[in-house]
Amino acid sequence: MHKQNYENYLRKLNFSENTIRSYLYAANDYKKRFGKITQKRISDYRDFLLENYSVKTVNLRLAGLTKYMRFLKKDKLLPKFVKEQGETYLQNVISSEDYERLKKSLEKDKRLKWFFIVCYLGSTGVRVSELIQLKVENVKQGFADIRSKGGKIRRIYIPEELKKRTLEWLMSEKRNDGYLFLNKFGLQISTRGISAELQHFSSIYNINHKTLHPHSFRHFFAKNFLEKGGDITFLADLLGHESLETTRIYLRKSIEEQKKIVNTIVKW
Repeated sequence: MHKQNYENYLRKLNFSENTIRSYLYAANDYKKRFGKITQKRISDYRDFLLENYSVKTVNLRLAGLTKYMRFLKKDKLLPKFVKEQGETYLQNVISSEDYERLKKSLEKDKRLKWFFIVCYLGSTGVRVSELIQLKVENVKQGFADIRSKGGKIRRIYIPEELKKRTLEWLMSEKRNDGYLFLNKFGLQISTRGISAELQHFSSIYNINHKTLHPHSFRHFFAKNFLEKGGDITFLADLLGHESLETTRIYLRKSIEEQKKIVNTIVKW
């Protein structure tokens, strides 16, 4: 990474010691997780950050990555920052119709592992980084306790019908323990593998690729939970939000829903 040269570059820009440390960390974190610098991998890194950190932290990491790209003279690969929650709508959330169509298509095509991955993403509110940690034992007990960065324990519940169907699938696979979702080599699946395959399905099943990313299903779960009468405070606990304000975004409508409401009401 030419760390010393990059650090000298930052110092010439007169950044504070804290900013320099932060920017060096961001560049190192990217290289450690994604290695080669490509537009796709930068986008994957951004998705990874969104799955695991607050918007403020995400943008701080992206600021560091931006400076690193400028240092390498790769201005065409600059990452896109995340807008603070100020919109009056939700963006890029998979619709109920596309969600059901995707599940039916995967089941029909006997892509059962991916059928269940989509079901778990859409029915539990789990982050993709947490999804890959789920084990067969968690399915049997109907929940998983996840430890967050601050040491706080959050319980992820597996709906009874999903638990029943998953156990039937596992029985057919002759699996009784270990990680729930495996890759083609029989090892724990990766978050990148899930993200890439979801994008693949967007072209196969003609679903908007912008809505086929892991975090979209977390939005889908939260939005539907509230629409079905779920309590917003309980939802905040289910999602692991520190602040209720973060959860309030799910009270908003998607752009398409807003259009539909306007077109239904405004007839003058």
